[in-house]
Amino acid sequence: MPLRSRQTDAQPFTLYAVVDGDTASSIAARHGIYLQYLLTANPDLRDGELLSVGQMLIIPSGNGMLYQVRFGEKLSDIAARYGVTVEAIVEYPGNRLSSPEDIAENQLVFIPNAVPPVVTPVTATP
Repeated sequence: MPLRSRQTDAQPFTLYAVVDGDTASSIAARHGIYLQYLLTANPDLRDGELLSVGQMLIIPSGNGMLYQVRFGEKLSDIAARYGVTVEAIVEYPGNRLSSPEDIAENQLVFIPNAVPPVVTPVTATP
């Protein structure tokens, strides 16, 4: 599913208040994103279908992930971690980046079509 049309006033996400009858799947479909991206943006939704009326959800602006930049990170590191190009992140209008150097610590960026990294569980050795 492609990202929505580019707009000069684009934002990386919107907030949505759950209404009666909503499910995570229906909300994702209504906003044109895959369910996995809705669940990733709202980690407290363990089941994805157990919602409360009035509950506020973060809706990514497209298929991708929201990411908060950490101290010392470069956009190239973030792009590599999520399997996208630096250009894809810079060109997303909601990020308002004119170059890869424009990022700052704690900035929230949208990573279009991000592939979440695989987390390997750590096993304890006796």
